[in-house]
Amino acid sequence: VKNVYDNVNRNVLSPEQITLLDKTYKGFVRSGANLNEADKQKYREITRELSELSLRFEENVLAETNSFVLHLTKEEELTGLPKSLIDAAAFTAKERGLEGWVITLHMPMYMPFMKFSERRDLREKIFKAYNSRAFKGNENDNTELVKRIVKLRLQLANLLGYPTFADYVLEQRMAETPVKVMTFLDDLLKASLPFA
Repeated sequence: VKNVYDNVNRNVLSPEQITLLDKTYKGFVRSGANLNEADKQKYREITRELSELSLRFEENVLAETNSFVLHLTKEEELTGLPKSLIDAAAFTAKERGLEGWVITLHMPMYMPFMKFSERRDLREKIFKAYNSRAFKGNENDNTELVKRIVKLRLQLANLLGYPTFADYVLEQRMAETPVKVMTFLDDLLKASLPFA
């Protein structure tokens, strides 16, 4: 692939063929094909550990999602909720051997609860629970995993010749560079802040 990439006469290729060649070659490069043997071994070790850490991260988030219960016992706590959500919450409570209603952090309950509940205090409680999953200092805490993942991602990016992991990830995305992303976000802030 490298030989073709380095030596082909691009003038005889169609735009589609050029794109295919570029993407194929870049895919190999981004997977460490141009690295020396020692660096290929480092690449394999980093990607293996990242895979394991990512799996543990997701397992911790799932455990936290599954363990949260917002147990409602008063009808006024249901204000604004659609009947379908109330019925689902009653069913969930019954499944758990509880009276009343149970709201979980699973999307089919979380999203409609956040959208329709007129109880700001309950929305705040479930919002905080959702956004702090696996960051509570318990057995499912992801803090150290995140630190390790960030470190390994930087090592991977540097190994492949990128200054940051963001540069590595964005290269094949529409934004292409971290600078473009920040410019987009700054423009979005300027446009949306007056409306907000």
